[in-house]
Amino acid sequence: AKYGYTPDAGASAAPRVHQLLSELAERLRAQQAAGRLYYFGDTPSAADIYSATFMALFAPLPEAQCAMKATTRAAFETLDAETTAALDPIMLKHRDHMYAEHLELPLSL
Repeated sequence: AKYGYTPDAGASAAPRVHQLLSELAERLRAQQAAGRLYYFGDTPSAADIYSATFMALFAPLPEAQCAMKATTRAAFETLDAETTAALDPIMLKHRDHMYAEHLELPLSL
């Protein structure tokens, strides 16, 4: 109740996540076609940082870059087929660029 969960909200969450992942990937593809690496313009914004960091929910960084318990890693790496299909490689490429150029590594959970 604290977070407003209802069975209907739970049922609609996965399609909404897939839609948002698709929209973010489309934005990155459009930016890449224009010769830009970021969501908005030629410099990183909060959207780029948030996107890079929340990708851990779908595909955590390698162990050498982000150490975590094996059970935690397994939980993050377990996705349903629809979510896996919605996770466009351009989003992981963007994440990797953000960590290589703008965010601190290694991480530890």
